[in-house]
Amino acid sequence: MANPAVPAHRGRRPLVRPRRGRLQRQHRRAPRWPCAHSATTIPVNLKLVVEGSEEQGTGGLEDFVPKNADLLRADAILVCDTGNAAVGHPAATVSLRGMINVVVTVQALKSEVHSGMFGGPAPDALAALVAMLATLRDDQGNTTITGLDNTQTWTGELYPPEQFRSDAGVLDGVSLLGDGSVSDMLWARPAVTILGIDCPPVLGSTAAIVPRRGCSAESTHSAGHRSRPGPPGPC
Repeated sequence: MANPAVPAHRGRRPLVRPRRGRLQRQHRRAPRWPCAHSATTIPVNLKLVVEGSEEQGTGGLEDFVPKNADLLRADAILVCDTGNAAVGHPAATVSLRGMINVVVTVQALKSEVHSGMFGGPAPDALAALVAMLATLRDDQGNTTITGLDNTQTWTGELYPPEQFRSDAGVLDGVSLLGDGSVSDMLWARPAVTILGIDCPPVLGSTAAIVPRRGCSAESTHSAGHRSRPGPPGPC
């Protein structure tokens, strides 16, 4: 079993195991600053905040910050949770696409009814939800949400399609989404992801029209920006 505290790499991108590798990386970089700049101390007061419940959505940091505003007060904040184009090529991400989570619920019947007796004219909540979700992208895979520009182009670092396919584990014969480049789709255009859907499982399902179904979708939008400084000097 791999050591969870040791950072690893997959393809060109760093693969950080459960967050401890990233914590170690930040902890080791701060003492290197004086050496890299011929100084004896870091010329600022440095506060390191580590939050490990992001993927759980527990709201721990959201609760902590208002209650400890004086402790966290700073002239500048660096969020060290973004990636770089490749191992050995550090990057500074100066803006991100915004994010919104949406839960959609469709209800059409008071209760389940037999599909053989009522199927056809009876409204099907699950089929209606599937039809709604299908409108989120066009035939080429571009996000089609009213008010979000899906034509923007990326002018920064390019992400080779072959490398993206390898990094993302895209199967042979499966096409990438969108009519733009990988960089356009990933860093300059809106994207929507269906995170979950409530429906009866195939195993054990009955011949019934379901009265109520729901899904959760995450939409990221608005162009981000990433700049690439040169590699750091030796220390």
